Amino acid sequence: SNMELLKMISTDDFTTMSYLVTKLFMNIRGLDFQNAEKSDILHETKTKVTKFSTIKVSGFIGKDGDTFCFNNYIICNGMMENWLNEIFKIMKSSMKESLSSSIARIASSSLSDWIITVPSYIAILTLHISFARDIDECFTNFENNARAFSNYEMQLTEKFKSLKVALANPNDHYELLKISNILTLLNYQISSIQKLSGTYQHYSQKENWDHHLRVLHDVKTNSVKIVFNGMSIESGYEFYGSTKQMIITPAAEQSLLNILTHMKNNKIPYIYGNRGKKHLLSTLASIFGQFLYIVPSFISNEMLYSRFFTATASCGSWICFEGLEKQNQ
Repeated sequence: SNMELLKMISTDDFTTMSYLVTKLFMNIRGLDFQNAEKSDILHETKTKVTKFSTIKVSGFIGKDGDTFCFNNYIICNGMMENWLNEIFKIMKSSMKESLSSSIARIASSSLSDWIITVPSYIAILTLHISFARDIDECFTNFENNARAFSNYEMQLTEKFKSLKVALANPNDHYELLKISNILTLLNYQISSIQKLSGTYQHYSQKENWDHHLRVLHDVKTNSVKIVFNGMSIESGYEFYGSTKQMIITPAAEQSLLNILTHMKNNKIPYIYGNRGKKHLLSTLASIFGQFLYIVPSFISNEMLYSRFFTATASCGSWICFEGLEKQNQ
C-alpha cells in the first residue's frame, strides 16, 4: 500500500523494514540480517545514504521455518531501490546454485540425510526434477527392461516408507511439515508411475507423458525449465518460504490441465469451482518459480486494475483476479 511504501522510505528501524520487504516475496517471514563488519563494506560502494549501511542481508527466513542462504551477502548501503534490486538478483542466482547442489546431493546420499540439508521448497523442486529425469530414463530403457517402471516405483515406495518412520519422530513441527509435504508429493509421483506404466492398444504412454507438467534441469546452463506438451518456460527462480503440497484429486488434475493448456495457447486461464483454486494456483506458481498476487474480490476501484496490470507487466509476476465475474464489466 502507499502507507507501507512511505514507512519503507522513512523508517530507521531495519526490523520494520524487514517485515515490510517480506511482502515483495513469497511466504517469507523475514530477512536474515546481521550487523556488517567494516571489512564487509567495500570502499567504492559507500554512498551518502547510510541509513542501513551497517546491515548485511544473508538470506530469507521462510514461514515454514527454513532459512534460505544467499550465495553472497548484500550490504544495505545507498538508496533502498538499489539494494532491494540486488536482493532480487542474489535470490535468483542463489536459487540456481542451491538447486544444482541439491540435485547432486540427493543422488549421492540417503533421503533422510539429504532432507535436513535443504529448505522445503528446494527439496520439492529437486524431487520434481528427479522424477521427470527418472521417468524419461524409464521410457528410454523400457524396451530393454520391461520392469523399468515397476523398479522405479519400488524405489520411490521405499523412500516413502523410510520417511514415514522419520515422520513419527520429528525434531520440531517445522521438520514435521517438511516431511509431510515431501510424503504428499512422493505419494502423487508413485500413483503417476502406476498410470504411466500401463499398456493399452493404440495408446502411447510416451505421448501421455508429454502432456504432464515436467520440471527439467539443464546442467550446462544451470537453468530450470518447465515443460508441457511442447511448451517450455524458464523458471522465474522465485523462492517460496512455504510450500504446502496439494493433494491432487482428479478434479484438481483436470483444472491443472486446463490452466496449462491455456498457457500453451497464450490464453488467460479461467478456474471454476468452489474449493482449492487458490491452493492449486499457488502450487503451480511455485513450480514455475513465479511471484503470485491474488487480487481480492471486494476491490471496487476500477483504476486499481490498471495499476495491477501495469505492475504485473513490468515485473513479470503472476496475478489472479478472484471473483472477477462479480465485478462490473
